[in-house]
Amino acid sequence: MFRKSIAVFALASVVGCSSSTSFQPFASNGPEERAQFAAYAATAKYPSDMKASDEFKAVALINPKNESVKIVNFSDEPIRNANVWVNGTFVYKVGTIPSHGAIVIDREQLYDTTGDTMRRLNSTANRVEIQAGEHLYMLGNARTE
Repeated sequence: MFRKSIAVFALASVVGCSSSTSFQPFASNGPEERAQFAAYAATAKYPSDMKASDEFKAVALINPKNESVKIVNFSDEPIRNANVWVNGTFVYKVGTIPSHGAIVIDREQLYDTTGDTMRRLNSTANRVEIQAGEHLYMLGNARTE
């Protein structure tokens, strides 16, 4: 009985750690990070059956000079466990975008289902959406220099 209790406690500890807001599934750098991005993109499906809403307090700032997309969350609530979709093809898994905060995603971190990055395909961001739960939100886009 004691062994089972320890096993249950250990499992609960692991689950509790991975559900915290600081959990970053792609926190490492290098080849492992690229493999994780590509593997996730291979299984992610763009929610073509959802109608995108534009009633979301966030914006995408697209910087063609350094090839990045900055997502700014203007809402009072953090965005958790969401997919950022670019052009309906490239995806990036977000752990958390804090309320009134931002994240920056490089084109090298955006993968399609075949394992290619936006940078490798020399693609530019035109449309940015966030899939959070059962909702798809179209973000207003602005180009920066």
